[in-house]
Amino acid sequence: MSIFELEYNLVFASILSIFFGFCIVFTGYFSKSKYAFLASVRCLLLTINLELFLGFFMLIVVYFSESFCFSTFVVLQETF
Repeated sequence: MSIFELEYNLVFASILSIFFGFCIVFTGYFSKSKYAFLASVRCLLLTINLELFLGFFMLIVVYFSESFCFSTFVVLQETF
């Protein structure tokens, strides 16, 4: 099963992005260095900022394509 066959793959992509952000934060938290922890907090803030931007973009895509699937968006692009 490929990622393009999922019905809600936009939601899956955003959940995967959030998961990787938390992995970076936990890596910095469990290290013994305060600089690694500060870098992970900085990465978390950047991830939140980018997630808000990408989430807003995904809402626009879902609004115009009326689906949460990438393939529907590709078909919509081919018609214009």
